[in-house]
Order: sequence, then structure tokens, then C-alpha cells
Amino acid sequence: MTEVSVLLNYFVLSGVLHGFYLAAILAFTRSGNRIGKSWLMSIVLGAFSLYLFNTWISNERLDNLNAYLSGTSMPFLYLVGPAFWLYLQFVTGNKSRWHKLDVIHLLPMVVCFVAASPYYFMDCQVKLRQIAMLQNNDANLPYQRGFYFAGQIIQTLIYLYLSFLTVSSFQKSAQRQTREIRLLKDWTTKTCTFMVVLTTIYIVSFVGFVFFKSGRTFFDTLFDLSITCFIHLIGFWMIKESPVLSSVRSGNELTSDFMDDSVKQKILELMRSKPYLDPDYSLKQLSDQLGTNTVYASRMINEYFQQSFTDFINQFRVEEVKQRLGEDNDDKLLAVALESGFSNKHTFNRVFKKHTSLTPSAYRDSVKK
Repeated sequence: MTEVSVLLNYFVLSGVLHGFYLAAILAFTRSGNRIGKSWLMSIVLGAFSLYLFNTWISNERLDNLNAYLSGTSMPFLYLVGPAFWLYLQFVTGNKSRWHKLDVIHLLPMVVCFVAASPYYFMDCQVKLRQIAMLQNNDANLPYQRGFYFAGQIIQTLIYLYLSFLTVSSFQKSAQRQTREIRLLKDWTTKTCTFMVVLTTIYIVSFVGFVFFKSGRTFFDTLFDLSITCFIHLIGFWMIKESPVLSSVRSGNELTSDFMDDSVKQKILELMRSKPYLDPDYSLKQLSDQLGTNTVYASRMINEYFQQSFTDFINQFRVEEVKQRLGEDNDDKLLAVALESGFSNKHTFNRVFKKHTSLTPSAYRDSVKK
């Protein structure tokens, strides 16, 4: 191997190691009730890493290992398109849960694996001779192998088109411009662009490999380097945009957040009925009234009002107390506090002073002057 070949092979190995590492990280990433479905992106990176691993083994002339692992990455490449599209579906909020029919996206991979299984059990020496002939440009691409690659390209193009539609729809529907949404727009656009560029290079490499025997090494290397660059770029953006990967919400929640300030108005309308007068009024009750879960309800309170749920509710209770004290009310302060939703005197005094900078007694004295 020439010095350049050695360096390129080390670069490919860096893609293998980085890709498997990123795949492992994403596979165990937890984001609320999802993966952020991040394990779907883990499948994409894992499939590419396995392909590069097979390439590295071949370049290193590890013949026995090459014979056993040759072609094993092909079925997994059939998962790249579906996994990437489903990942975008979950991340952009077009999809919130799995359905039984989603299993249909696995069928091309299963068909490829079953069809290629005779090759996997072929005698190692026979496989090594076929591999050597292809590497020496002494043979045409086997019909079956060409069919697998061509089918995978067609399938990927279909899912890339669906991914493009998903990202375009997301860009148009995301009207609210929070930091998270801007990051998410950037992340989905970049990953989709990377996939389009990589697929384009894949097609060029495949066509070149089939029709230009003398350039097979060049086209193989071109695709291998492209995958390696893709993995490193994804890793870079995962680090830069980690808030998106760790906190992206699920479908219905994300979609609701993109509409407008209707959620904020609904919360304020609920407060007009004074549910906070109940000392036991909880975040769970608010989320039920909003038709969502406690995590989303809490995030909406934080985002729209820059307060925790407890501070938000106590603010209304304090205003209720202030209103009653301003109505020439001679009731005892504790009675006013309990009627306004506070559960005890200690909490009432602490919260009232926090919101008004005055004790309840001092406030009552000030309004009576």
C-alpha cells in the first residue's frame, strides 16, 4: 500500500470508530418519552459504520475476516432511508407514536437479507476469489449484487424525497422562533442536505464502478471518504446542537408549540375561572384541562410566563388576596389567605412578600391609608 493509501485507510478507520461511537451514544439517548427517537439516527450511523468497517477490513487484506463479513452491511443499508425519514417524522412532530404498519419499512431489509443469505454461507475461499476478481477489475459486478445496490439507491431516493417534504413542511409550519426551534430547523436542514449529497455521490460511485472498470478503486474510495466525512459532520453538529438532541419534544406537543400563542391564551382563560382558589390545584389538573401532559404544561408555563407552575399559580393567589384586601375587607388575614387558595399561614406570608416586597399586614395598612 502506498503512503496515501495508508493515510486514507486510517481516515476510513476514524469514520468507523466515530460512527460506532455516535451510534452507541444515540442508541441510549433518552428524551422524555422518545429517543428523541434518536436510535433511528443511530441506525443510520451504524449501517454506514458497518459498511466502512467492511471496507477497512478489505483494504487491510484481512482475508479471513473479510470473507466472513463480506456483504453483511448491504441489508443494513436498506434501513438508512426509512430510519432517516422516520427520525425526521418524529423530530418535526409529524409523528408522535409507532403504528403497526411501520413494520413495512423493514421489509426491504428483510428481503435483501434473505436473498443474500446463500452468499453468507458460501465457502470462504470462493468468496475470496470473487472479491479478488472485483478488486483486480477482472470481473463484472455480479448481477445479484448490482440488483441489491440499485434497489437500495432507488429506495433511498424515495425516502429522501419524503424527507425533503417533511423538512419543507416543518420549515413552513414552525411559526414561533424560539431558540430550540431555530436549532431544530438548522439541524433537520443540514442532516437532510448531508444525506442528499451523500446519496448523489453514492449514485455517481455506483455508476462509475459498473461502467468504468479501470476506475473502480477511485469510485470506491470516493464513496468511502464521503461516508467518513458524513459521519464526522454529523458528530460535529451533534455536539454543536446537543440541546436539540436532548430536549426535542414529541409529535403532538411540538406541533402545538408551532401554531401560535393559542396555548398561552387558553391558560389565561382557564385562570379566569379561578381554579387556583383550590389549595390542591396541581400541574396535573392544568395539563388535563389543556389536553396534554405535565411535562408539556410545565414547559409552556416556563416559556410563556418565565415562571415555574408554583410561582405562576401563587401569583394569581397573591393578586386575589390584594383584591380582597382592597375591598375594605375586615376579615382576618389568614381567612383571606385560605379563601384565596393558600394552604397555610407560613406559605402565605413567604409568597406574599416575595411577590410584593411587603408583608400582608404592611400591605393591608398601605391600602387603608
